[in-house]
Amino acid sequence: MRWKMIRFGIVWVCFAFLCACGGGSSGGGDGDSETDDFTPPERSLVSADPTPLMKATPDECYVAVDEEGHWEKIDGLWQYFVDGYTRYNDVPPNVPDSQGVCADPENLGEIPKTNQAYVWGMALAGERLWLGTGANVRCLVQGGYLGLDRPAESDSGTGSLTEICEYGASWILTDERPYPVDLLPDELGDWRPSAIHYFDITSGLGTYHLEASLDALGEQRLKKTLGLRSAGAIGDIVFLAGPDFNADGSRNVNVFAFNSSTATYLGSYVLENYSNIRKWKEIGGHLYAVLSVAADTVTDNRYGHVLQWVGTPGEPFAGPGGTDPFAVVGRLPGGGAELSEYGTDRMAVATWPGGIDEGGISGGLDIAALEHAGIYISVPLGTGGLSPSGADTNFTEAFTFDQYDPDLVRAFTYGGGALAYFDGWLIWGSMHVPGTNYYGMSLVYGGLFDIPIYNATCRNVLDPDDTCEDLPDETDDYALREQCLAELYAAAPQSVREEYDACTEMKAGFDDASGTQAISIFRGRNLETGYPEIDVLYGYESVMSLNIPLMTQLKIASGSPTGNWSEEGVRWQEKATLMGAPIFGGAGFGNLNNNYTWEMRIINDRLYVGTMDRVGITDALDPGAGADLYSFTSARRAAVQEDGNGLGNVFNYGFRTMLPGPSNKLYIGTANPFNLAADGGWELLEVEVQ
Repeated sequence: MRWKMIRFGIVWVCFAFLCACGGGSSGGGDGDSETDDFTPPERSLVSADPTPLMKATPDECYVAVDEEGHWEKIDGLWQYFVDGYTRYNDVPPNVPDSQGVCADPENLGEIPKTNQAYVWGMALAGERLWLGTGANVRCLVQGGYLGLDRPAESDSGTGSLTEICEYGASWILTDERPYPVDLLPDELGDWRPSAIHYFDITSGLGTYHLEASLDALGEQRLKKTLGLRSAGAIGDIVFLAGPDFNADGSRNVNVFAFNSSTATYLGSYVLENYSNIRKWKEIGGHLYAVLSVAADTVTDNRYGHVLQWVGTPGEPFAGPGGTDPFAVVGRLPGGGAELSEYGTDRMAVATWPGGIDEGGISGGLDIAALEHAGIYISVPLGTGGLSPSGADTNFTEAFTFDQYDPDLVRAFTYGGGALAYFDGWLIWGSMHVPGTNYYGMSLVYGGLFDIPIYNATCRNVLDPDDTCEDLPDETDDYALREQCLAELYAAAPQSVREEYDACTEMKAGFDDASGTQAISIFRGRNLETGYPEIDVLYGYESVMSLNIPLMTQLKIASGSPTGNWSEEGVRWQEKATLMGAPIFGGAGFGNLNNNYTWEMRIINDRLYVGTMDRVGITDALDPGAGADLYSFTSARRAAVQEDGNGLGNVFNYGFRTMLPGPSNKLYIGTANPFNLAADGGWELLEVEVQ
């Protein structure tokens, strides 16, 4: 589908000339009653209690703020004031002892803080699992995506502190900066250097902090790496990589290599003009990685690249004849996110929306040049892998998320999640970063049609003089303000009441439509033929969407100015999704708090799916808090929930990385950003499956 780009003032908008239609899908609905089995299999975990292998430990001491103080930004730096005096954490902060206890010598109430939050990259080479970490990732994502910079503590509904995002108040942004972070904005103040560890499966022992073995150049590059977001291995060579930040504003990815069996550091390399890297995989005897291209270097709207490693074990960062060690073998409309085998001789790649300025982490939506996220299938892989000469034609689009979600803006906020070729089908899921759907709809629909996105917009219809907002302080209570508005409503003319009712109805529709989506799970086959068969396994049957009349669409497409929502007849309405009803169940595997499809791995003829479950962010006491683990025994059978509580730690809100191992073992690296919780910080867990 062709999309027209229109600019209204300073807001860029992408809209379809006509409403989106489902494309290339035969499925959905009630499934095939002869072959689809709606009864989940038995659980396969031998024990509900995983074996803990390694874990992040507290690395700073933090002084909590109290209820009497306040944050204030002075001379560009967030400062905390109590009784008119500025209070800082020590710079650098004190460090906990080997037992994770803060001595608190000044009796300030220091508590231990665990910055290392995610096993962001994990690879198995020989008998060793290699881990690359990311620190305070949730804070970085909130800062990078939503522009948050005001310090915020949280108790996750427990009554005790569980998380702090310091943003601009972080000690690393003070004048005594220990790292080269001169251009780190307040939004990324929670950055800390990543760590590198490995676990030896044979000995059962973990070795921490291999980053200490880096040479001077490698150390310099690691201190400019936002996080080791990916890891891959082939033979005895392990790569760990992540996006960097540079004083000149350029976007690159730093790569570090080790020999696994000897744990020897082999050097580092810079992949220039890339803003992110998410996944590596050995396919057909060759190692591939998928990346996002830095926004200011994109050509021909190709926002993602597939790279093939062409180095050697002896010289991992040198290609044939001194050429680059990584060859571009695929150029994609969206940022590269995930990859998998497909069939016996092809590759499948999932993308994130093209046009996202990822800023090295996640970035905000660049509405000016978005491409929908989707699934792409490669040509057959030769004995030498994919040919760089065919980089522009090696991959063909099989699916994009606008074929599923009818809303013209929300479809742009889907990302491609984990995927796996299983039981003759490609299985994949979606990703939904909290807040981006709201951000996109606010920017586009608010900018185009002046749709009410704040309660104050509707209150102003009844109370243009802010009578109810200017109540005396002693009566500044929500219930009393609502009572005041009710009295104004009763006394208002009929026309004002109708305007207010219409406004609140539109605001309610916006709230429904702009919330964070739960994941949807799809299956597809014959994706390489041009006549794909695609079904929704778990997802939405209908969603709240903006109904834009045809004449208004024509005005948008021609670049003519539009009026506001009431003048244009724009309304929210429940619309059926475009691929029919899901076969096995609702979005999120029936849990609307599952917002990331983070991992898929196959072991013992089962496909395991790991999610992020966001409910613990606000309510760790919720019975459903903690990441979920599901398994399929067939692409045509409903999944079973193996675990729904972070494998015993509700602060493990995500199963971020997973790998199958020997002897029926599944290794799981968790995402746990709760840096002030006793059970906070990443974990490496082992579960045994039948």
